[in-house]
Amino acid sequence: MNTSIQLLRAEHTGVREFRKNLSFYLKKKDSVVVTSRSAPKKVLVPYDDLLEIVEILDELSDEKVVKTIVKAKKSIASGKKGIPVSALFKKLRSVTG
Repeated sequence: MNTSIQLLRAEHTGVREFRKNLSFYLKKKDSVVVTSRSAPKKVLVPYDDLLEIVEILDELSDEKVVKTIVKAKKSIASGKKGIPVSALFKKLRSVTG
């Protein structure tokens, strides 16, 4: 998932600027961090990215998924080649239906 990287690189804009150009920011395909006095206060995240985050959180609350991830981390630590987390989630979704 590249959402966390996008958030770290997201454009920062002040509250006044955000309010003044709301329609512009709503049309953007990237996340926007809204600041007040240079401190982050809110984040505008694209809907699809938010769905992905919620889906991952749901999967991580599944005990079977967590056990699979722990097992995979141990295998990688012992020198075996891993797979991207997104591929793991796709594989788990296809198995658990």
